[in-house]
Amino acid sequence: MDVAALVVSIFAFVAAALSALYARHQVRVAHSASRAQSLLAVLDYLQRSDIRDSRREVLTVLSTVPASSWTDIQRATASNASASYDLVGTLLKSGVVDKEPIIQNYGASIVRCHDICAPMIQGFRANMPDALAKSYWDDFDWLADEARKEFGHG
Repeated sequence: MDVAALVVSIFAFVAAALSALYARHQVRVAHSASRAQSLLAVLDYLQRSDIRDSRREVLTVLSTVPASSWTDIQRATASNASASYDLVGTLLKSGVVDKEPIIQNYGASIVRCHDICAPMIQGFRANMPDALAKSYWDDFDWLADEARKEFGHG
C-alpha cells in the first residue's frame, strides 16, 4: 500500500511539473504574440498617410527653410512629425515594443526629423514652465539619442 501511494505521488508530481512547464510555455507564446502585435501596431501607426506626409514634408521641404520662417501650417506639420516620434519613443522607452526594429528601419528619419524640428521644439519649451518644458516631447529626444547611439553618433 505504501509503494502504491508513493507511485501515485510520483506520477502526480510529474504531471504537475509537466503542467507547469506547459503553462509557462503558453505564457511565453502569448507574451511573444503580444509584443509582435504591439510592434505591428506601431509600424501601422508610422505608416499612416498623415504621419508619413508630415515626415516627408519635414525631411524634404522644412529641412531647407529656417524654423523661424516656418508658417503656422509648416509648424503644425513639424509638430505632427515630432508628436508621432514622441509617442513611439514613449512606447519603446516603456518596453511595450522592442526598439531594435523601429530604430533599424526609422533611425535615419528619427535623427533627421529631430535635428530639423529641434529649433521649433526648443521654442515651444522656452514658453513653458521648466517642469513642463522638461517633459515636452522628451521621448522624441530619447528616441533620437537611441537612434544616434545605434548609428554611432551618440
